[in-house]
Amino acid sequence: MLDGDLTGANYSSLRAGLIPFRQRIEQIQIGVLIPQMLRPIWNRVIAYAVLSGQLSAPILNHRPPIRGRLDSAKTIAS
Repeated sequence: MLDGDLTGANYSSLRAGLIPFRQRIEQIQIGVLIPQMLRPIWNRVIAYAVLSGQLSAPILNHRPPIRGRLDSAKTIAS
């Protein structure tokens, strides 16, 4: 995963490595990136919009995109 060298890897080993990697990235997004960077930026943008009269109230929360399956045709119910 780190260097991108996937030579000699089959589907099962790629899937076995990619699932925990995606879970870890999602944990970092939800636990670090959103609360420490994106939420403060979002709050300032909303505060500016409300104070300038462009917006009446905040309406959205930032959430990372939901990841799809690797290959749904080959994936057995997990």
